[in-house]
Amino acid sequence: MLVQIPLNEINNDGKDSGITIDPMNCNDNLQRCYGDEVILRIINENIGVQISLADIILTCSSEDDYESQISYFYPVEGEKKSNSVVMAIFRAVHKVYDKSGRIIAYEVYSPTSQACKLFKNAYDRKMLDKWIYVFYSKGIAEDCTDIGLFRYNPKNKSRLRIAMMKNERFFRYILNAGDYGVTLPGLQISQYNLSEIDQVPFIDEVASIANNLYVIVFRKEKANGSYYYGKMLTWD
Repeated sequence: MLVQIPLNEINNDGKDSGITIDPMNCNDNLQRCYGDEVILRIINENIGVQISLADIILTCSSEDDYESQISYFYPVEGEKKSNSVVMAIFRAVHKVYDKSGRIIAYEVYSPTSQACKLFKNAYDRKMLDKWIYVFYSKGIAEDCTDIGLFRYNPKNKSRLRIAMMKNERFFRYILNAGDYGVTLPGLQISQYNLSEIDQVPFIDEVASIANNLYVIVFRKEKANGSYYYGKMLTWD
């Protein structure tokens, strides 16, 4: 059950406090040195790359929107490897530092044409993580015409499949994202109508380990000047 609440009611718990953002120099000549085999291996092996590319490519109706659609990539494999990964895949990257100077995330957008081609090909050939197809395969639901914030109150909080959920690398990455302190954790659920939120996989399990579970309806401008309304599941 969803209950609409004021937009300022969500608890961000100071997550954006003290962070700084610096652009990262992505060398076009270096990017052209990567062969298709290398880029495809990065995509297949890194769930964070798959999610960020899905956030950008699979939620945009036009390639013109790739320039402004931002995703966050988290350095779960350490700074050195994460630097090389994002430099191979994206033409625009900003490093996000906490107040101690530790990299806690990368703002990424504008993937290279090579990465776009290989990701789309891998998607069509069913080579990506199975949960990419669950959450990004049906387009964007068109049931919302305004931004909003809703609290999700499950009928039954379930812990039966928590171990199963955490065994999936997709959910491990999503659940741990909030630990980096740059944003609230989030799961893209734009393909679901608000009336279908209880059908989101593992939603009752997430509700059982979170203090509060929310659905954020956000508005995003397209390159042609029109708007769409997407949805994000988040928690604190």
